[in-house]
Amino acid sequence: MKKCSATVIICFLLLSLFNINVFAAKTNISIGTISCEIGEMVSVPVEISGNTGFSNLGIEIGYDSSSLILKSVTPGNVGATYTAAQSMSENPYNMIWDSATSNITFNGTLATLTFEVFQDAAPGNYPITVSFYKGRDGDYIDGTDVNYDGNYEPLSIAYNNGLLKVKDSENKNSITVSKVQTGSTLNVKANLESDESVNGMVIAALFDLNGRLIKVKSCEAESEVDFSFSNTKDAAFVRVFWWDSVEGLKPKSSKVIENLK
Repeated sequence: MKKCSATVIICFLLLSLFNINVFAAKTNISIGTISCEIGEMVSVPVEISGNTGFSNLGIEIGYDSSSLILKSVTPGNVGATYTAAQSMSENPYNMIWDSATSNITFNGTLATLTFEVFQDAAPGNYPITVSFYKGRDGDYIDGTDVNYDGNYEPLSIAYNNGLLKVKDSENKNSITVSKVQTGSTLNVKANLESDESVNGMVIAALFDLNGRLIKVKSCEAESEVDFSFSNTKDAAFVRVFWWDSVEGLKPKSSKVIENLK
């Protein structure tokens, strides 16, 4: 009977150990689902929860660079030394947090990513991926080169990708542009139409054949605005923008491009 009882106890302990391993705590790094419109700037938080404690944490963010551009990254107050990719244009974009003194148990926003959706982006769903940082040569091992605790034990991390749900602009605003070239003087007229009141800021910019900005002018939005440019012999095309404000830079209509040559 004692032998039987001992066997039962041993089996129970083995099962308990197995269950502990199966249900071991996991750190979650997540990006949520965010809705935005074409042409908008949108903030995307990268969150950490269930943090079991890390000495090193390295992640990388991937996105569709044909429709999105990463404008800025603001790290959270994590309590560790923060380093990031050398250029904002790197895709995937990497971020690393290091602590030489203690395990970091911070939970919350690791960083906030600010994306701009291109004006010519198609409506749809755009994944924002998160994974462990693979190094510049792509040879880093998760839990060895990055993502370990103060005892250099590998972290157990679940990575949850996010989604930008991009929809077409809800406004019905439009711009019609006409131009008159008289010698080296260019007059640009823009007619603005809206289902609501016409407001905001209109910008007209001249560019040369290489896409370099030559001149730019702006004025408050009205149903009809006029711009006059002198010495425009090098100008190849004009772009006219209608924004909510210079500070906000939120488009109120698609830009209009007119060739001059």
